[in-house]
Amino acid sequence: MRSPRAQNGWFDRSAKFLYRCYQYKLCRYLIAPIILAFPPGFLTSYYSNSTFAETINKSVPAIGANIEAHPVIWVLFSMIYPSLILIFAKIVLSRAHARKMTDDWLHHLNVALDRVVGCKNVRFTDHVLSMDDLTRENAFCTITQPETQIAELVRGICEFFNAIRAEDKNVNDRSRLIRVTLCLIIDGNVESILISYPEDEATIPPQSVALLNDPSSCIQTSIRERDIVVIQSIESELKKAAEYRRFVDIGVEGDNYGSLICYPVIYRATGDIPYVVTIHCDEDGYFREKKSELYKFSLDRFSLRVRLEHNLLLMKETLCEP
Repeated sequence: MRSPRAQNGWFDRSAKFLYRCYQYKLCRYLIAPIILAFPPGFLTSYYSNSTFAETINKSVPAIGANIEAHPVIWVLFSMIYPSLILIFAKIVLSRAHARKMTDDWLHHLNVALDRVVGCKNVRFTDHVLSMDDLTRENAFCTITQPETQIAELVRGICEFFNAIRAEDKNVNDRSRLIRVTLCLIIDGNVESILISYPEDEATIPPQSVALLNDPSSCIQTSIRERDIVVIQSIESELKKAAEYRRFVDIGVEGDNYGSLICYPVIYRATGDIPYVVTIHCDEDGYFREKKSELYKFSLDRFSLRVRLEHNLLLMKETLCEP
């Protein structure tokens, strides 16, 4: 399975190229020091060595004339040039590494998924230890609890995003909350909010749930596009013209700021979308559209397990007595 990378602009591609070049000894120990030291050294030699200055004025008179005409500017430039180069190098390094899935990201993803599987294993083990209560006829209906597992998966999504947020050096306020909901979709519309995590968060009132079916809502946009939708700034999204907006104000306090992800769970057997996962962070700009492929990769792992539990749910509804 290929690890995804976020969408890269020209600057990110250039940063990766420069970083690869810097790994070569020729660049690291010869070219990079020359770039760092050449302008200050050149200007120092020009002002302190009359022979050198005369040679420059004869060979490249335009450069010599400019240096003579603006001595203060060139001296100030020579003083700040090394700092500018070091700042640029730091930016290149951060951009070269920031847009790929890190080992910590994969670690937290595995931990979240393992915890969900662990909960199922505990339940199955409990039934194994009390098999006297099980028969061939009731085993499936007794052991299978897809609703519980789907709830654990929603909890796992929330814990995963909180874990990677805790280690994100770009986070401004770590006290900001991440909330995850699972919306039940019937015939392309939000029927109800099945699960919210954290569980102590206020639920969306029924009259507000109906507003989520507005065509401009994030949920409906993800259903229509059958793909993940990342809203980097909800406040900025609400300022867009109606035809370009992907968020609807449902009158719930705290929902109209921060950033949001909407992810449709596509049931491959029929092509229907039975659920949409929403992930809301109170920090404006935290979720970034350029990282949508990374978010999608992670949520695909949870989606696979939600679809499995959805299959079991359909089977249980048909085979088991209510």
